[in-house]
This record gives sequence, structure tokens and C-alpha cells, in this order.
Amino acid sequence: MHSLPVHCIPYTGGSVGDRWRATQLLRQLPPQDTEVRYCHGLSDEEKRELRLFSAQRRHDSLGRGTVLPISVPNDCHQVN
Repeated sequence: MHSLPVHCIPYTGGSVGDRWRATQLLRQLPPQDTEVRYCHGLSDEEKRELRLFSAQRRHDSLGRGTVLPISVPNDCHQVN
């Protein structure tokens, strides 16, 4: 969090950083990627698949992580 500009730190309660985070999430996962109502022209089978995908994504992947310090310095030059 220290590497983020102050205005981007997502404090809860409608802070500037919290709104910035919401904007970033919309870019990463736009509504048409998860909501049938935004996808016109889908077959019934495609709608069903999108609903199943969305439900599984919410169950398995959606949520907020926890930021923790790492014990080993992260040196990006050593990443392969």
C-alpha cells in the first residue's frame, strides 16, 4: 500500500481511494462479462453458461485479499 499514491489507497467509507478502486474493478471486470442483461443476442444456452460462470466466479474468486508484507525482498529482475 505504501507504493500507491495517497489518493489511491482504498480506505472504506466512500473515500477517494475506494472510488478509484471501484473504477479499476469495473475496468478489470465490466458488467457485460458477468451479467446476462448486458449481453444482447445470446442464445439460451449461452445465457445459462454465463450465469453458471458468473456464479462460480463469485463463489471461487470474488472478494478482497489481505495485504501482507513479504519476508523476502521482491526483486523483479530475478523473475522468469
